Parts: sequence; structure tokens; C-alpha cells
Amino acid sequence: MSAVPYVTLADVVTNMQFQCEIDDLLSGLVTILADYLSDNPSLASVGMDTDAKNHMLRIVTGLTVATGTAINCYPRGFDDSLCFDLSGAQVFP
Repeated sequence: MSAVPYVTLADVVTNMQFQCEIDDLLSGLVTILADYLSDNPSLASVGMDTDAKNHMLRIVTGLTVATGTAINCYPRGFDDSLCFDLSGAQVFP
């Protein structure tokens, strides 16, 4: 499995499944999330607007910061980057 672009709420769940594939001990969560998607097919029809996608970026950036690596900035083209802290609050620019 690989990450999918965030278009619908179903994509959020799919990406959570992908994240849970980091270790076999989390495989039960992958199954639970698959069942959740199956039980809630309407998630595939609920779109994500730009505000929702930016909120998602804040969240996943917080998860990236939580890894303890020095990577916590995401480019938005050649001239702009947004950086976030562990809680997902924007710290730069």
C-alpha cells in the first residue's frame, strides 16, 4: 500500500492504514480501518476542500515532528514553505 492524495474522507482512513503498516503489531488496526471504510462507504463521497487539506497538513506535520527528525517543513512551490510545530501550529513563515 502507499499513500493516496487527500481528496475524500475515505482517503484519510486509507492513509491511516498506510501509516499503520509500519509494524506488524499494528496490522490489526489496518483491518479495523478497512472494516470501517467498508461500513461507511459515504466517506468516499465527502470531499476535502483546501481548508480541510491544510488542516490535514498541520496534523501530519505534527506527526512528522513527533518522529524526532529535523524534517518539519513542507514546500509550497519554489518560493514558499510552511513549517509547523509538534501540535501542528504554524511556526514559519
